[in-house]
Amino acid sequence: MRRWRYRRRKLDPSVSDSVQTFGRRQAIQKYDEIEVMAKKARSDQRPESYQVDPDSISVVRSMSSGGNKWNEVRERLLPLVSASMCVIQEQRKITRVTLGAFQPTGQIKLTIEATETDWTPEQLQKPVNYGMFDKIPQSTLEKVPYKFVYHFNCGTSECNGHNISCIDWEMCQT
Repeated sequence: MRRWRYRRRKLDPSVSDSVQTFGRRQAIQKYDEIEVMAKKARSDQRPESYQVDPDSISVVRSMSSGGNKWNEVRERLLPLVSASMCVIQEQRKITRVTLGAFQPTGQIKLTIEATETDWTPEQLQKPVNYGMFDKIPQSTLEKVPYKFVYHFNCGTSECNGHNISCIDWEMCQT
């Protein structure tokens, strides 16, 4: 197993935005820096995919309040930012990495389309893996009845434009 350090992302939409617990384990606040033991995910061949041992999660420090947290976040993220989505897609062909950050140039359009309000029977039948000590939700996750798509161009003559769906629970929380 490898030891990884990363910031918490919202894992369970039914839990408050500020706290995520792991069964009887330690609570994690938004923007906490945590350390975990992780091993390469067998079911996902992407190089950035790992399976976290939830019992190994420990908070290294909290950045939830005060200080220059945004300056620190910026310092950590800026080296990871690519010149464009086209650059990320070209790099993916070489490295197989599917995560990336970039700042689109020019005009960005957001399209919001209504979708089905309920899960399909096929979606409801998909297996969900819970750990031995995980609290199993008593209700089905609410389906967001909208599709959010960003349309933009990288600003180069070679770019044919991009349409990226945003599948984020927090889109409907604002």
